[in-house]
Amino acid sequence: MAGREPAVSLDELVAAMFFVSAAETGHGAEDAAYLHRPTGTIHWHSLEDIVGELYDEPLPEDVASRPDYLRIPSKRELDLGKALVFTFVHEFLPYAYAEVAAIFRKRGAYGRFRDMLEYRGLLDQWRQFQDAGEKEAMRTWCRKNGVIFTE
Repeated sequence: MAGREPAVSLDELVAAMFFVSAAETGHGAEDAAYLHRPTGTIHWHSLEDIVGELYDEPLPEDVASRPDYLRIPSKRELDLGKALVFTFVHEFLPYAYAEVAAIFRKRGAYGRFRDMLEYRGLLDQWRQFQDAGEKEAMRTWCRKNGVIFTE
C-alpha cells in the first residue's frame, strides 16, 4: 500500500485538540497543533516555546497553507461546548433544561454546571459522556479530512 498515510492515534489527536483549546481560553491565542500527513506526526506550536523542545525541526513558516500539514481544531471548532452540554441535558436531565439554560446565561457557567452535576451525583456520568463526545467529534473530523486513525 505505497502512498498511504500512516495512522494517527486518536488519543494524541484529542490531546492536541485540548492544547489548542486551552490556548483559546488563555494567554496563547497563537498556539496551534498541526498534523504532518506524510509522517503522522503531530507538531505542537507555541509562541512561548512551551513545547518547542519536543521537536528538532521547526515548523515551516507557511505551515498553515501547506497541504501536507493539517491544523488540529479546537473544541470550539468541533462544537463541543454548550452543544455537548445540552445534548447531555436532553438525554439525562430533561427536567433540568431551564435550570441549565439559566446557568449558561452567565459567566462561570461550566463550573456551576459541574457543581450541579456533582450535587446530583452525575459528574462521573458527564465526564464519560464528554469524553465519548470529544472522541466522536475527533473521529468525524478525521473522516472528513481523510485522516487515518487508530483507537
